[in-house]
Amino acid sequence: LVSDWSSDVCSSDLDDGTREYLLEQPDTVVYSADTEYRHSHYGVSWQQAVLGNHCIGKWVLLADADEFLVYENSESVPLREFVQTMDAEGADGALVYMIDMYPYGDLDEACFTKGKPFEVAPYFDKAPLIELRFGGGSYSNSRNFVNALRHRLAPSRINAYVSQKYALFKYQPWMRMTEGVHYAANMRVSAKPTFFAHFKYHSGFKNKVLTEIRRNQHFNGAEEYRRYASMLAEGGGDFGAEGVTRRYEGSQVFLAVAHDLEGTRDQ
Repeated sequence: LVSDWSSDVCSSDLDDGTREYLLEQPDTVVYSADTEYRHSHYGVSWQQAVLGNHCIGKWVLLADADEFLVYENSESVPLREFVQTMDAEGADGALVYMIDMYPYGDLDEACFTKGKPFEVAPYFDKAPLIELRFGGGSYSNSRNFVNALRHRLAPSRINAYVSQKYALFKYQPWMRMTEGVHYAANMRVSAKPTFFAHFKYHSGFKNKVLTEIRRNQHFNGAEEYRRYASMLAEGGGDFGAEGVTRRYEGSQVFLAVAHDLEGTRDQ
């Protein structure tokens, strides 16, 4: 597991005890980087350094601190067993659909110090992804999805808010990933649907928006966060919408999303 903290915490130094906890674990190696996120191929250079030193021929999950992996029966099936089924399939990677989670009402309702993420922010758009039909990503070899919720909240150019990652794979040096690992080359992708429940929207999100605008480390001068600032200036969140929002009730709910996406493949 390689976790990218830098893109989703307010500073380069964790102050919630996470670093100290990890340093105490006998099976964990902790790295930090003093270079800027935007000057590291948006984190990919850091990831490649770790992968090349520790992970050749091994299954890897690249996850930000606010991303929770979901797959079929992930409530009861260990990740080791799941990747073994992909090995048997002849695959060495998975396309991970990103689904944004949120509280139904005000963002302040989703305080992760008071409850678990799936308890305080259990909602998502039941049609969470929009497939783009022009082009196939940076390597022109994949379907291309963007985030429906973000286009609903802060409309932008249609190819904004890419909402997929090649974040679970058996690493080999010839694999190539783009910024944010949104696209990958030289990977045999599994047919098994895989997801990140992405807990971006919570009680700390308003402060995060201001911080990321100030840090100016994200794509195109923190363009996405500047749009969020305009949106939040008009309200406190209230992302839930009748007929649009669905509650997470387990991995089978996300599998229904994947089934709907497969149904649109040939339309």
